[in-house]
Amino acid sequence: MDSLGILTFFDLTLDGLTIGHKFSCIKTNFIEKFLYTNPHDTFEISAIIIAGAASFKIPYEIVCYLAGKKEQPLMKEDRM
Repeated sequence: MDSLGILTFFDLTLDGLTIGHKFSCIKTNFIEKFLYTNPHDTFEISAIIIAGAASFKIPYEIVCYLAGKKEQPLMKEDRM
C-alpha cells in the first residue's frame, strides 16, 4: 500500500532535524561548523534530496495513472 508521500515527508523531516541538531551541537562559530560538517553533509544532503525527489515522484505518477490521466505509470519523459 502506498503512503502517498506521507512516510517520505516524515523521514525527510527527521533527517533535517538530525542534521540541524548535529550542526547546533558544535560550539564554535559558523565557519568552523561548516568546515566540520561539510565533508559528510555534502553527500548526505545530496542523497536526501535525490531520495526525496524519487519518493515523491513515483507515487505521484502512479496516482496519475490510476486516475486515468496517463496511459502508462512511468514513461520516458518522466525520467529524472
